[in-house]
Amino acid sequence: MEGMYAQSPESIHYDEGQAEAAISAQLAATRSGSEKEGSVYDKIVRILLYATVVLLPLFYLPWTSSIVEYNKQALLIGVTAVGLVLWLLGAVVSGKLTVRTSPLDKGVLGILVATIITTIFSITPGKSVFGLTGSLSSSLLSVIGLTLFYFLAVNVFHDRGRVLRTALLVSLALALLLGVFQMFSWNVLPGNFTVSRAFNTVGTINVLGVLAAIGLGLFSKTVYRGVNRYLVGTSVAGILLSIVILAILNWWVLWVIALGGMLAMI
Repeated sequence: MEGMYAQSPESIHYDEGQAEAAISAQLAATRSGSEKEGSVYDKIVRILLYATVVLLPLFYLPWTSSIVEYNKQALLIGVTAVGLVLWLLGAVVSGKLTVRTSPLDKGVLGILVATIITTIFSITPGKSVFGLTGSLSSSLLSVIGLTLFYFLAVNVFHDRGRVLRTALLVSLALALLLGVFQMFSWNVLPGNFTVSRAFNTVGTINVLGVLAAIGLGLFSKTVYRGVNRYLVGTSVAGILLSIVILAILNWWVLWVIALGGMLAMI
């Protein structure tokens, strides 16, 4: 009777091996499902960043004293805060937190630390944190938002930012086109306050000129690479619009910025 119910060592070892294999397969499936869910969160963050890059140069609402800047700052802070929460949630779901680094990290963190220090020793810390009309871009909140945007972009994009750069070029070209329309009094933007020739979707006339000067190098590099004919066509239009704006404003500072941008791209 004992011989009928006894199991050989080989069969016991085989059963244990099967159990270990089943447990390993179950753990692998669980890990794969968690990584897949984590990648879904990363995908949502990527969509948010794409939308921010497209909207930021064009976004304005007439509900604040600063029609352009306050709304852009709120959009930047809101999107980056939501994006950071989603990215951390994806890390928790997948059980793996991977932080990627970039050669630009030290420069970005240096600007953030310098802004924090100047805010602490500022005569009016509250104004340094939130900014004033006309100087919101240098406020601590804006710098934090841009730093978070950079951090998220480095960690969720795996194509070296090619699609993000494409979205930025298209958005910049549209912003410059609308700026030229405004300068020639071709009012196509909604709102009674947009009839002014000085109004544009990026801020003051000088800000539009700086954007044109910086964009000249970005557009030129895309044309030089010539990867996509549609993107090259958009970049050629951006170059022409930038030159038109720079020629109309004709300020030596803008030409210096344009020259510096071209040299940096080279």
